[in-house]
Amino acid sequence: MLIVCPSCASEYEVDPVLLRPNGRKMRCASCREVFFVHPPGEEGEDDDPFDDMALDPDDPVAASLARRMGRDLSVDASSAAVAPDYPPGAIESRKWRGPDLAAIARRVSASARGLPLTLIFAVVLIGGALGALLGRESVVRTAPTTAMLYELAGLPVNLRGLELIEVTSGRGLEEGGEILTVEGVVVNRTDRSHMVPPVSVILRDADGRPLYSWDVQAPRATLHPGENVAFRARLVAPPPEARQVLVRFSPARGVAGAAD
Repeated sequence: MLIVCPSCASEYEVDPVLLRPNGRKMRCASCREVFFVHPPGEEGEDDDPFDDMALDPDDPVAASLARRMGRDLSVDASSAAVAPDYPPGAIESRKWRGPDLAAIARRVSASARGLPLTLIFAVVLIGGALGALLGRESVVRTAPTTAMLYELAGLPVNLRGLELIEVTSGRGLEEGGEILTVEGVVVNRTDRSHMVPPVSVILRDADGRPLYSWDVQAPRATLHPGENVAFRARLVAPPPEARQVLVRFSPARGVAGAAD
């Protein structure tokens, strides 16, 4: 006997004996729809007039009709799924109520719980590392001490938006005395205007110990996007043991350039 799923129109061949005497509930193997099938001879059964002919593979007329209707006379018994009997009222009529968002959320949550703990930890760790890398300026503003960690990792953080470039130093004689001259350029590489802070010059000995420091103000107080300004700092009679010159913004929070 041919039965048709009322939901997805999938067709199955079922032994009529399974439907006697009072009919039976069936579950579609394709869409899992549960529906009631009446036994042969009762109202509600599939009224396909060609069922009996299609069951006889020796009837040429039945075979021709079956081919035209897209049916196969040899039916695999495993293609039809018979649902277990349910008590009356246990199966309600299916109505479209839209997607069950709560059920979907529960399934997603259950899937996440099935993931290995190490995988979840790795995803969280990678996400945190990417956030710290891409948003390091925000991290340093919140926790200034992290600037040193970024510096050690080769990822300096410039909160000022200004850079010191082309820093040079040299000693010379003027009016019989020695003079140390330090020069450089302050550049704004951002798309915003920035105030130019004082530039600090620090002299160190061969072991890196500070000997003397002073500040110099650049000729311009503000730099607009893409602009730069040169500065010069001079010191009469620098310490003779000075071997290193460190140049940075004052206070020491900018990106520094150094010259020996």
